Amino acid sequence: MPSQQSVSAHAAMTDAPGALAGAPDVNPVYQNNPRAYVARSGIHGYGLFARHDIAEGEFIGHYAGRETEVDGMHVLWLYDEEADHWEGIDGDNEMRFLNHSDEPNADFWNADLYAQQDIAADEEITFDYHWEPEA
Repeated sequence: MPSQQSVSAHAAMTDAPGALAGAPDVNPVYQNNPRAYVARSGIHGYGLFARHDIAEGEFIGHYAGRETEVDGMHVLWLYDEEADHWEGIDGDNEMRFLNHSDEPNADFWNADLYAQQDIAADEEITFDYHWEPEA
C-alpha cells in the first residue's frame, strides 16, 4: 500500500448491510464496484460495504468526480504538496458514501482508496475524515 497522504472529506448520506435489497432507494449506478456496494449504514445514512473479503493493502476504488473549489457534503479534499494547495473532488460514484471512523479500515492515496487492514465481506468500509475542530 502506498504511504500516507493528507486527506480530508465531508461524506455521508440505518438496516443491516446488504446490496440493493438493503438500500432499494440507492441508484444502481453506485453498485458497479466489484469490491464494494452501497447500503444503509449503522454509522450514518448510507455507507460503503465490502462485497467480499478485502486484504490489507488491496485497492478498493477511485474517488471520482469533478474538481471543485467549493466545499460540500461529498467533497474529498486532497493536499497537493508540490503545488502547496488543497484540491477538491465532488464525488459522483460509490466512494461518496464512505463514512468517518476514528478507527478506519481504509485510507486514500491521492484519490485511490486502499484497505489498511483486512476487511470482512459485508463490513462497512470507513476512513478518517481528518476533521479539525473549529476554534
